[in-house]
Amino acid sequence: MVKSMTGYGKVLVSDDLCDVKVEIKTLNSKFCDINMRLPRQYMFLEITLRNLIKDSLKRGKVDIFIEISPKKVVNVPVLNRNLLSSYMAILRQLQMESEIIDDIRIDHILKFQDVISYEDNEELYSEIGNLIVKGVEECLAKVNEMRAVEGESLKKDILDKADEIKSIVSNIEKKANENFDIQYKRLVERLKELEMNVDEDRLMQEVAVMAERSDINEEIVRIYSHLNQIKSVLDSEEEVGKKLDFLAQELHREFNTIGSKALLSEIKNNVIKGKVEIDKIREQVQNLV
Repeated sequence: MVKSMTGYGKVLVSDDLCDVKVEIKTLNSKFCDINMRLPRQYMFLEITLRNLIKDSLKRGKVDIFIEISPKKVVNVPVLNRNLLSSYMAILRQLQMESEIIDDIRIDHILKFQDVISYEDNEELYSEIGNLIVKGVEECLAKVNEMRAVEGESLKKDILDKADEIKSIVSNIEKKANENFDIQYKRLVERLKELEMNVDEDRLMQEVAVMAERSDINEEIVRIYSHLNQIKSVLDSEEEVGKKLDFLAQELHREFNTIGSKALLSEIKNNVIKGKVEIDKIREQVQNLV
């Protein structure tokens, strides 16, 4: 299936623990370039999510945003009793040495922030992690739906341009023999101008060389072949972007060769038209996976 590299998706998944909002945006890129930031507690998911994205999207610049809103406490407060005893001893010693008569209150203790610490609830993080993965999977499905729709539009446009190139090549093909005739007439006229008496064998050798230099039929055959390959690639289930880019380069090369051999203005004009359509195809291909 032909897919564009441009896509967008947004989902919200929920359970009793939390809400997870996932948003993914993709743009053109030669590689799979993933920009993702996770809270520290969920860094254990990064490799899993990156592999999931690469397997699903293949290519493109990917920006992924994940917002996690817990419904339950996932950090458990823990009292450091040994540290509390040490602080209490220091405060009582200060009372005695400075003759402070104020009582030691709880707010005095709480000013020492490390007395109470927070431990991660690994079990809850693991469950939330599963929900994050689910959200990313659903969001990737939406992105691919959009990519497929855009891909079908690009496919139609590329096929239309391929048909236009085929029509242009057909016009060139009709003039191919005339291109040789002009070459031959120029050769004969040149010989007359120089008043050269050339034997028939030598003339035939020159004609053979000239025919080889002016013959554009091989290029025409290859262009038709490349156009057929473009259609086959677009109908395949594989990634098409790189293959189509290569075929477009080959088409461009064949048209350049025809242009260098052409003498007829009609052929030269059609070469220009063909190259314009090829450039349009290459521009569209840059957006395909």
